[in-house]
Amino acid sequence: ATVHFEANRGQAPADARYVAAGARQVTLFTADGPVLAAASARIGMTLAGSRRASLEALDPLPGRSNYWLPSGAISDVPHFARLRYNRVYPGIDLLFHGAQGAMEYDFTVSPGADPAAIRMRFQGASSVALEGGVLVVRAGALHLRHRVPVAYQEIAGQRRNVDAQYRIAGGTVSFALGSYDHSRPLTIDPVLTYA
Repeated sequence: ATVHFEANRGQAPADARYVAAGARQVTLFTADGPVLAAASARIGMTLAGSRRASLEALDPLPGRSNYWLPSGAISDVPHFARLRYNRVYPGIDLLFHGAQGAMEYDFTVSPGADPAAIRMRFQGASSVALEGGVLVVRAGALHLRHRVPVAYQEIAGQRRNVDAQYRIAGGTVSFALGSYDHSRPLTIDPVLTYA
């Protein structure tokens, strides 16, 4: 199923500003970050040392959702292809989008911004570990697998890959990056899969 994003008009818990609906999971986007939920488990992803970012839905899609709830009908909720937390760190945005039914998120790093500022924490997780370069976050039966991150720059119409891997210190996850051109934008793209 394709992942899409929609504004919360009462079809989700009140703290969610937006909701992403996918095949087996729901992601709630709060002012403090995304909350990934499946079955009875919830994992909240927060960014240590970040500023409270504004949320912006991007790229309207043709679909609409309608809900019939005990409190009444909610109709004509628009769908969007992407959702962005603006300026979570100086010069760094956090962008969510779907690809092949999986949720992806990108950190887009402006020229001169410092990707070492990015520090992810996972609220509600019972363990945060690396397994062969893959970041595995567990809470009960919910296992979030963040595949080995892909980092790249677009230079003269060519995609140039940058070495990237996760680092964990005290339960906080950051990125270790190889050399790249600091005068050009950088994208760090982990793919998230649920199990």
